[in-house]
Amino acid sequence: MAAMKLILVLCFLFGLFSVSSAIRQYEVRFKAMTSSPYPHDGRPEVYIDGAWGTICASDWDMNDAEVVCRELNKGYANSITVSGTLPAVTGDVGNECLHRVKCYGHESLLSECEVLDKTTRSGTNDKGIVCYPPSSDAGLRLNYGPDKYSGWVEVKLSSGSWSKLYGSF
Repeated sequence: MAAMKLILVLCFLFGLFSVSSAIRQYEVRFKAMTSSPYPHDGRPEVYIDGAWGTICASDWDMNDAEVVCRELNKGYANSITVSGTLPAVTGDVGNECLHRVKCYGHESLLSECEVLDKTTRSGTNDKGIVCYPPSSDAGLRLNYGPDKYSGWVEVKLSSGSWSKLYGSF
């Protein structure tokens, strides 16, 4: 029996056998809120078993939101929201939702997170996110410096024009 265990261990070490788990790939999209002052505020939607669904995880937290904001190129997670403030579910969104999601915050994709369960959505516990915009949209820049690492700090105003940031630091 000990010889059999030794042979199995050696086979795994030399790659003759391998253990793999099927990782489920989720496609994610973003349904933006039209009435929000934030440009990246809304509900993430996930392609589940041939139809679009939502995330209804009771354990949804900032780590999960961070990963979804990153995957969607929406910047960094600012907060999480619940269904009362989200856009109405319309069109091609079905009844499935991801119920148990566990991200640690370092993942690049929702598919890299642990998704333990899916369920039929009730519509009352859909999860949403508010993301800080990516740095290219953030409205900050350095200008009038000798190189790209120095200069005046400027802020983009709501009118679209730029203004120097003044103050004592």
